[in-house]
Amino acid sequence: MSDALKRTNSGLNISLNESYADQTISEFSVNPSCVGLDSLGLGNLRLQLWNLPTSALYEQAIQNGEAQIVHLGPLVIRTGKHTGRAANDKFIVDEPKSKANIGWGEVNRPISESDFEGLNRKVTAYLQNRNVYVNDVYAGADEKHRLRVRVITETAVHSLFVRTMFIRPPDSELLSHHPDFTVIHVPSMYANPATDGTRSSTFITINFGKNIALIGGTYYSGEIKKCVFTAMNYYLPLKNVMSMHAAANVGKDGKTAVFFGLSGTGKTTLSADPAR
Repeated sequence: MSDALKRTNSGLNISLNESYADQTISEFSVNPSCVGLDSLGLGNLRLQLWNLPTSALYEQAIQNGEAQIVHLGPLVIRTGKHTGRAANDKFIVDEPKSKANIGWGEVNRPISESDFEGLNRKVTAYLQNRNVYVNDVYAGADEKHRLRVRVITETAVHSLFVRTMFIRPPDSELLSHHPDFTVIHVPSMYANPATDGTRSSTFITINFGKNIALIGGTYYSGEIKKCVFTAMNYYLPLKNVMSMHAAANVGKDGKTAVFFGLSGTGKTTLSADPAR
């Protein structure tokens, strides 16, 4: 193991749950949850790396050849043909539990349960004998409404994205993290439209009956974020909470400003203005 990964051990509460004694969990994992990956049918994995710190993921991304360091230290990743979301390759599973809650159409395209299960089996088989990076995080700051999320990915750089994008629970909460929603992310695996019920080799499929999303065939990190946001947009209205594609901040006078706009138009940038 690298020196950087060894260094992460000195400043963190790193422990292995006894239930993982017979599994290939990295000794540098940070508090793996009592809810293991076997609950998803994932087995024969080479190594599970749970909740690694930023420095370790940064180094892993370089060692794995997933990214390059550029001037002043940022990581740059090449996303291939997908430089943005593949909206036409996103599907929601047509299943009894959520069927009546979905506005089906050009945006919310259906995929059958059988096609989803077929893809799920392929993903499970694909991940055998591969390293996986696991992040247990929160989506949403309000404890009453936040979603406990787990993201499983084959790449360190996407694990770093998840660690940066979402809210990281205190180390003490990780051991008991029971995910409400799970994203399994395999960017190097491709679907076969002829047999998998997809439009192309890229797939983003969400099953609200099983609270799982599968993403493959694209290295664009934003698909992970959008899957989680889609989940929030599904679950929150069922709790009588209106979800909005917006950012917000509070001024010195205590008044809240809400920023609406399409993706990339500056909502987050404006909301983060320290002078507001």
